[in-house]
Amino acid sequence: LLRVPAAVRFVSIEPLLGPLTFRPKAENVGQMLQLMEMEVAHLPEMLGGIGWVIIGGESGPNYRPMKIEWLESIVDQCSTVGVPVFVKQDSGRWPGKQGRIPDRLWKRKEFPEVRR
Repeated sequence: LLRVPAAVRFVSIEPLLGPLTFRPKAENVGQMLQLMEMEVAHLPEMLGGIGWVIIGGESGPNYRPMKIEWLESIVDQCSTVGVPVFVKQDSGRWPGKQGRIPDRLWKRKEFPEVRR
């Protein structure tokens, strides 16, 4: 993804079915151990090159529930480094619904600034 020339590189996390922490890829065990010790200060490198994140729960008759803590964690990670977030929907039978999502997260309908 990061090697593809694009005006905006984005990640669509739909459906969100578990917790997600942005981390760079480890090349070996030693590097993996170092990465596990990283703090929030290193989030810019972890999200480097990603200009937008879309998050949504699963919808449909057999939907699997999204935990609000998972959504909140991703929104916080993106906010820390200034990556715009678009919160699309809660998990539920019908798509596009706010459901259990708190207003402070639901209002996150941000779009990236496109530079050409």
